[in-house]
Amino acid sequence: NRLLEFQEGVRVSCALGADSDNNSLSRPFFIGVALVHRLGLHYGEPEADPEKCASDQPCLQTEFDWFGDGLVHTWNLVLHPHRQYCPTAAVIVLATENRYFRLRLPSEYFVSKRGARKIEGFMLEHFSRRDWEGGLITGIDAFQKYFDFVYFNK
Repeated sequence: NRLLEFQEGVRVSCALGADSDNNSLSRPFFIGVALVHRLGLHYGEPEADPEKCASDQPCLQTEFDWFGDGLVHTWNLVLHPHRQYCPTAAVIVLATENRYFRLRLPSEYFVSKRGARKIEGFMLEHFSRRDWEGGLITGIDAFQKYFDFVYFNK
């Protein structure tokens, strides 16, 4: 429900791919959530060895980034027909058994790296206590505040 409210309330102007009659296209910004129990490793690291790919190890970050980037690009292509590129999506990938999450965006066109890190920080407060629902809602709310502040979405 909160995701739908966000999608209905946040619109961004995207001149990328706009035609000559319309120099800006107003589009919703989408947030996807990929909630999984555990994320497997696509490049052959043994899943059974948590020390080899613990949350502080780069292989887990790489795996989450690869998975999240694949989702955000796939969903972004589905959401924008006619091959008009406008990076109006983000994906929160959360694996509860790994106790790890990543926020993935296709570019910094609408959300800066600094803004993304702040949003991640708000979610981390909840996720570190295994409050998955609270962390996701906090993340969506943080996106809302970011867009309200940066783009004056009222």
